[in-house]
Amino acid sequence: MSGPAPTPEEIGPAFDSAMNRGDVDGLMALFHPDAVMRMAEGAVIDAGPEALREALGDLIAARVTLQNQLRRILISGDIALLLLDWESRVPGPDGQDIIDQGVATQVAERVAEQDWRLRIANPLGVR
Repeated sequence: MSGPAPTPEEIGPAFDSAMNRGDVDGLMALFHPDAVMRMAEGAVIDAGPEALREALGDLIAARVTLQNQLRRILISGDIALLLLDWESRVPGPDGQDIIDQGVATQVAERVAEQDWRLRIANPLGVR
């Protein structure tokens, strides 16, 4: 899939797919124009779509691969809270993958029928 997620449950797999194939446009299609994302190093990207595109492009350039597994979802009308277990891998300087894991908290909004977008992406959860 490339484009918005038709259901909130499909956001994680769509994000993984776009990230793992290096598709920044596919990633951006999953975000609301007013989205905010807290990056793994703690920086908050809240300066608009171009800043988010740049940050996601940096992840792609670092050859990060990602796997999300939906743990729980709560939906209220057009808002969804997603809790996702994730694992990332990035090639280390010695050729061995550097592996990180966590639980992400994500807030998605339905902006149209079959069009769910991330409003808040917080891969660090409570870290």
